Amino acid sequence: GHFRALGGEPGLCREHLARVALDHLPPPYFVAGAIFSGFAMVMTLAIPLRKFYGLEDFITLRHLENMAKVMLATGMIVAYGYLMETFVAWY
Repeated sequence: GHFRALGGEPGLCREHLARVALDHLPPPYFVAGAIFSGFAMVMTLAIPLRKFYGLEDFITLRHLENMAKVMLATGMIVAYGYLMETFVAWY
């Protein structure tokens, strides 16, 4: 069938390439993990710099708490993704 669309080469037809592209999209927990690690790096740098340069009035505890909430939410998304991946492999 559809593998002969472009000169008989297997895997070169448009439908097959689209299916392969959709199969290899990163799952949402990969994106959540990227956000989580990015926020972790910013906090790792911001907390000591805040103290060292006296930026407590500029980077407030409210900022740090809100960043921690984002990290908590994205960490839970990542944990859920890994747990579901393990469950699917087990099932």
